[in-house]
Amino acid sequence: MQLQERLAKFGLSLNASKKRLIDFGRFAARNRRKRGLGKPETFDFLGFTQCCSTNRGGGFQILQLKVKKRMRATLLATRYELKRRLH
Repeated sequence: MQLQERLAKFGLSLNASKKRLIDFGRFAARNRRKRGLGKPETFDFLGFTQCCSTNRGGGFQILQLKVKKRMRATLLATRYELKRRLH
């Protein structure tokens, strides 16, 4: 696989348990609707959740949202630190 070779050149590797092929992109929603499936899947990459979305004109766009799990952990840590400093 070309991607594995390219990543190996930089000393990186793919996690086999997290590796999967998903239908994502401009025509993903239409293709999944034809097969009777729901919305296109999302995936996390570099701290952001990548989602298929549309803009105001109805065109395709990729929506990037912060990973909620990390955001929640950061907020809890901040809350704990603020409470610790308050008293």
